[in-house]
Order: sequence, then C-alpha cells, then structure tokens
Amino acid sequence: MRDRNTGLEEFHDLANDKFKFSIVPNINTNPYKLFNILTLDLAISKKYSEDLWLEGIFTFGKFVYNSISQINATNPVDHDEENETFTSFGIGIGRRTTYLRDFIYSENFYETIQAYFNLARFHENFLNQNFFGPGLRADYGMHYRFSESMHFGFKISYNIYAVRRSESFENEPASPRHLSLSWLSLGTDLSFYY
Repeated sequence: MRDRNTGLEEFHDLANDKFKFSIVPNINTNPYKLFNILTLDLAISKKYSEDLWLEGIFTFGKFVYNSISQINATNPVDHDEENETFTSFGIGIGRRTTYLRDFIYSENFYETIQAYFNLARFHENFLNQNFFGPGLRADYGMHYRFSESMHFGFKISYNIYAVRRSESFENEPASPRHLSLSWLSLGTDLSFYY
C-alpha cells in the first residue's frame, strides 16, 4: 500500500496489536478431492509478548471418511462416501515472525506458526456413533497486512487426533472403539485486530 499524499509505502506497526479474531475456511490439500475436507476455524488470540500469542480455537467441519481415517479391520463397514461431522476446541500458542520479509520486500508480509492442544467430537454417520478424544494441531501461515486492523493470508494445517467411542457391550475390546484421525488442509485466513 502507498500513502496517498507522499507516494511512500505504508507499513503497519505490529507492536500495537493486542487481540486478534480469525476466520479460516479450510479445504483438502488433495487437488482431486478438494471438498472431501471442509472445515471452518474461529480463533481468538491475545498478545502475550512481542511475538507470542495465546490462542483459543473452535473448529467444525464435514469430511468424507476415507480422507481422514482408514477402515478399522475389526469393523470393516464401507464408510468411503459417508459425510462425517467433526467439532473441536482447544488452546495453543502462536508465534509471528518476519523471516518472509527477507524474500519479499514489503513490511506488510509476515508468517505465523501455531500449535494447539484440542479436544474433539467426531460423529460417524453410518453407524450413528460419537467418538471423543484429544488431538494436536500445527499451523503455518503467510499473511499480508492490508490495513491496520486486518490481514489476509493462507494457512496450512496438520491435524492428528485419537478418538474413542463408549462401549457398545460390556468388556468390548478397545481396538474397534478407537479411531485415529489425521489430515492436512489449506485455508484462507482473514483476521481482525483490535
């Protein structure tokens, strides 16, 4: 951006940021199955120190089963085309860096790196079962600050969860009740600073 009066490039002082609210829609990174993973992240962040942020995140979405997990050998039901739902919330820490500026000569570009610990609910529609459990998430984003109160960017997210459902009968083995979920997604990040 250029100043209208002077023609000089404007940049926004990141030190003035205190809080951030982010909206991030995500899709699958597989170009042949882009819409097999659709999630929406809502995050609120508070600046902790110069480059560190404390963050809370809420995610909900819809998946095609085989995009995030594999069929459990002890329960070989064909889930391939089922649309499953997912909800999670978590807390984490984020870091904002300016290493990108060494390659892109603009004061308005920067990166974010985030890590979260989440709790999730996964609803499997074919058998109508709910799975609950912990998970981890790691994000890397590249952003352009186009105004003092907003940025737009792209974010890549890796998610991994270990979820489990309750027993269907007494002394049911753990293996058929457990699912490992993992996926990589690409999102567009629109954030508001205040």
